[in-house]
Amino acid sequence: MRTLATMLLLSFILLAPSVVHAQLGEGSQQIFSGPYSTGFSDSSSSAVTCCNGGSASVSGSPASNTPATGFAVDNIEYLFYIGSDRNVYMAYYISGQSWTTMNMTAKTGAPLAASGGGLTSFKYGSTQGHWCYVATDSHVHEMWWPTGGHYATDDLNAKSGAPNAALGSELTSYNIDNEEFVYYIGTDSHLHLLYSTNDSSTWSTIDITTSSGAPVPQTGTGLSSFPYGIQSHVFYFAPDPNYPVGEYWDLIEIYNNGGPWTFKNISGPTVPVITTLASFVYGSSYRLYYFYEPTRGDTQHVYVYEQYAETNTDVWFLDNPLNLSGALDFGYAPYGLVAFGFPPTGQIVLYLTGITNQQQLQNLELVGTVQTNTWSQLNWINEVVPSGSPLVFGFYW
Repeated sequence: MRTLATMLLLSFILLAPSVVHAQLGEGSQQIFSGPYSTGFSDSSSSAVTCCNGGSASVSGSPASNTPATGFAVDNIEYLFYIGSDRNVYMAYYISGQSWTTMNMTAKTGAPLAASGGGLTSFKYGSTQGHWCYVATDSHVHEMWWPTGGHYATDDLNAKSGAPNAALGSELTSYNIDNEEFVYYIGTDSHLHLLYSTNDSSTWSTIDITTSSGAPVPQTGTGLSSFPYGIQSHVFYFAPDPNYPVGEYWDLIEIYNNGGPWTFKNISGPTVPVITTLASFVYGSSYRLYYFYEPTRGDTQHVYVYEQYAETNTDVWFLDNPLNLSGALDFGYAPYGLVAFGFPPTGQIVLYLTGITNQQQLQNLELVGTVQTNTWSQLNWINEVVPSGSPLVFGFYW
């Protein structure tokens, strides 16, 4: 990416996984591409070349249509993914060494991952990492490394008494002052929170839908969340009650400022959406991104909405970064959306994967720069990212 100082592209190819790696220090971004099945023929070779760096093989071929997640802790980069054998894998990179892959299912004795189930991760303190997934028993399981200890695993539903996860439920999570928060959709179609306040020793649960009085989530909805100080914010899509179920969706925010759970319908114009959600805090603003179709069934024109609000306010604004950047619309079911703030340059970076109106696979980078302040409209530009497979995950550190 020419607009930022450094970039890492990890390329996972379904039949022959490989990694193309640029050595990075702190203040960099990591972007991962993966074997997503999109209903079109992907003729990518197994030797993708992008940016700088040498190739390295990883074990455990990533499964199609599964998420990837990761972070950096103590200057070590970590990537977590589900293999085609339904095992959970961890790949990590230490500067100056090769990527190393570990089968965490085999190491911890945890159950296999469910097909289509969610995967999420977060840092705990300055040295620990935690990652969670939905297993074949429909429970949310956690893996982590305790300080000075061996890898461990827990069944969070069994520990908390929470209901099973719905088939295909996504997961979203974060850490606030060493308290762990993991959200999922249960078989009762409610949004549930699993939380622990003492390093995973005990877990509790809250039915967030019941506690907040929020609408029931749409089946298959995306989930996204972030903390702000002691505040918790989580987002999902719910059916618009003014239309037949599944036709149009509302965007729901549920938040907690230290008191009762509260919800708000923050939808812009009611439109059919594609479930991917990405959100984070950027300066003095909340930022939220998702794909949508202006007209139901119009796959020739798919846009990206950005919704943003000044922190500690309930006033949300709406923009279309694709249009503002002058980029082509995406059509034919876009499926990859990566978004994060990039503090070294004071920018927001979006990576989109989809099929253009010319029916070509395209990975597109959108960069938003502050014009007035961090809670106002951004100045967006676009650039095509050279990659042979879809971008599915990224993070800044």
